[in-house]
Amino acid sequence: MAVISSRDAAKICSAPELSLVKNSFERSLKAFTEKKLITQIDRARKLRDKFKGEASRQKREMRGKADPRGTRAATRNDRTLKKAQLFAETLARFEDKLMRLRASAENSGNAGKSAKARTGTTSKSRDTAGRASARTAKTAMKIKKAEKVEKSEKTEKATKAAAPTAKTSAKATPASPAPDKAATGPKTAKPKRSGGPKMASTVPGNPGSTPAALAVLEEITSRHSRRAAKHEQSKLGREKNRFAGTQAKRVRGHVSAATKRRQARRDSKS
Repeated sequence: MAVISSRDAAKICSAPELSLVKNSFERSLKAFTEKKLITQIDRARKLRDKFKGEASRQKREMRGKADPRGTRAATRNDRTLKKAQLFAETLARFEDKLMRLRASAENSGNAGKSAKARTGTTSKSRDTAGRASARTAKTAMKIKKAEKVEKSEKTEKATKAAAPTAKTSAKATPASPAPDKAATGPKTAKPKRSGGPKMASTVPGNPGSTPAALAVLEEITSRHSRRAAKHEQSKLGREKNRFAGTQAKRVRGHVSAATKRRQARRDSKS
């Protein structure tokens, strides 16, 4: 069936009906929102149903199967059928535009969700990389601290080993001859040398037990102890739940069996 043009629609429609038909064409549909499209669809559907029902009534009057609404029965209904077809086409154009508008909005929403998901993935990767960098930096600091402690221990050991050698070399040096008292004149008082600090006294008693090494060892031991205690507690909890469930099943089975026996005795008496 051919599509009814706007020129033909102007011949059979009133002004409000013709305005609705013109709004259904593509040049007017571009400015319509979803809410306005729904309103236009409702109007077009009502007019289509109205003229469709009127055409059916006129057809029954023409056949003599219905009483005429006016003073005489209808003789033709081609104009009414044409208007029903016109508003069916109008309704189809409105519904097609609404479908395309919703599909476009859905595609835009999916694109936004995809972009958000990509952003979330990038942020998560960035956080993971940041945590890995922090762990690496922390490990590097521990290694550097351990190296520094080891170097300090080596320096202390070298200082302790060099102290007896210095004393031995001082004893092996021969004493210079005493000068003649007459030639040197009156005896002058020699300034007393202040005794220097003994290097051996500054060396700790146990070079291997430095505070840094003890702290690292204590941290590792504490971590292993916590893990072992947590594992043992979880194991005990699982065993407790298992035995509790088994005991509850036994009690329920006993109660059910006792109930069935009592019911059997009542049935036998009756």
